[in-house]
Amino acid sequence: MQSGFNFGFVIASVVFFLAVSIFREEQFVEIGWRVMFFTGIIPGFVALFVRFRMNESEVWLAKQKEKKIQKSPLKKLLSSKDGRKRLIFSLILMTGLMYAYYTSIGFFPTFLQNYVEIEKSEISMLMIVGTTTSLFGQIFTGYISQIIGRGKTIAIFAIATIGLAIPTFYGLYNAESVYERAIYTIVLIIVATTGFGPIPAFLSERFPTEVRNSASGFIYNGGLIFGSWAPLIAVTILSKGIEWIPILLGINVIIGSIIILIGAKINPETRDVDITL
Repeated sequence: MQSGFNFGFVIASVVFFLAVSIFREEQFVEIGWRVMFFTGIIPGFVALFVRFRMNESEVWLAKQKEKKIQKSPLKKLLSSKDGRKRLIFSLILMTGLMYAYYTSIGFFPTFLQNYVEIEKSEISMLMIVGTTTSLFGQIFTGYISQIIGRGKTIAIFAIATIGLAIPTFYGLYNAESVYERAIYTIVLIIVATTGFGPIPAFLSERFPTEVRNSASGFIYNGGLIFGSWAPLIAVTILSKGIEWIPILLGINVIIGSIIILIGAKINPETRDVDITL
């Protein structure tokens, strides 16, 4: 399910590529970005179509029929020690994932334009490479998590990120061709973003049906609130020294990965949980 987010990101990257190809320099500043902005209406209509055509979960309908769906699910979770523990521990994991994601692929276009200083056309191509890598990477990690478990899968990629974040940013910063930058992009995005793959399953398994939707939404968006500070932090630390750009960015991603490892450690494995309960 998480790959749907990345599929949208791939489409956005393709639209960006088309926009910078059609509208050059001043034209893009004047009108190109506006064209991109208004194309966002299209997936909005698609989402409405899918929503109206989608059937409600049979498990949820059964719980509703039994009158077991909570009217105030967050209140119920926060009122118990176990519920608070589940929320906080899951939020820690999600914060780390969001932080690493937004420091890497979220900050990627800014890094390429303002620090590597390459053309928008190349940035758009590298974004297509990065988002496509993330799309298939998350499908892969989702599959792997069915075999070795959610927490272990997430932890493995977080450890790989700690080892590869600085070298890949250094390579991107000093690469001399688009092909070199594409290779470093693939490696960075695989390790830094594909740990998201098991998250939809993890959140569904972490909470019972009667509170699942609200709990998952709270954790996902709560992690986003904290994790989305990563680009601002990146800009702030990069202002301290140009020569340290790759290392500082790598350290910022590593911070997110350490938080991920903590979250993976304190949360129980959920792969074999029965989500019909």
